Amino acid sequence: GVGVFDPTDDSFTLVDISSTITVDNKFSGAATAGDGRVVFAPWVAGGVGVFDPRDDNFTLVDISSTIIINNKFAGAATASDGRVVFAPHNADGVGVFDPTDDSFTLVDISSTITVDNKFSGAATAGDGRVVFAPWVAGGVGVFDPRDDNFTLVDISSTIIINNKFAGAATASDGRVVFAPHNADGVGVFDP
Repeated sequence: GVGVFDPTDDSFTLVDISSTITVDNKFSGAATAGDGRVVFAPWVAGGVGVFDPRDDNFTLVDISSTIIINNKFAGAATASDGRVVFAPHNADGVGVFDPTDDSFTLVDISSTITVDNKFSGAATAGDGRVVFAPWVAGGVGVFDPRDDNFTLVDISSTIIINNKFAGAATASDGRVVFAPHNADGVGVFDP
C-alpha cells in the first residue's frame, strides 16, 4: 500500500492498493507532479504509480508497451514544467511522466551509457536540470527537461567504485548532494 504520514497529528495511514497492483518491489522513488499528485517511479511494476492525496486514489498508468524490464528506475524528481523524471537504473532511457495527459515517454540514452545499474536517486538542480546520482555509472547523469537532452558528466578521476551513491537532494544553493552508499564521502554536483 501507499504510506501517508500526516505531520499535523503525527498519524500514519496505509492506503490499500492491492486491487490495482500486487507484485513485490513495485516502485523506487517518488515526486510530486505539477498537478499535486504523487508519482512513483516503476522498479518492477509494469506502470507508473499515481497517487492523488486529495482523495487517496491510486492508479497505475501502464507502460508495458514502452518498457518491460525489471529494476527500471531508481529515483524521481519534478521538472520545472511539472513533469516527473525517473532516474534510469537498468532502463536504457530516462523515464518522463507528463501529468497533463498521464503519458509516459522513454528518452533513449543508449548512445551515451549502456551499463546496467546506472543511477540511484534524482533531484532537480538550481538551474532546472534533473541530476541523477551515480550507482555504477562512471558519471553524473544530467537531464535537461527544456529539450529532453541527456549528458553524462565524467567523475571517474574522482571516484571509481560501484554502488557509489543512493539518493539525491537539492541544496539551498542549487547544488545536488548525493548520499554515500559505498563512497567514502558525500557527493556534491555543482551544475
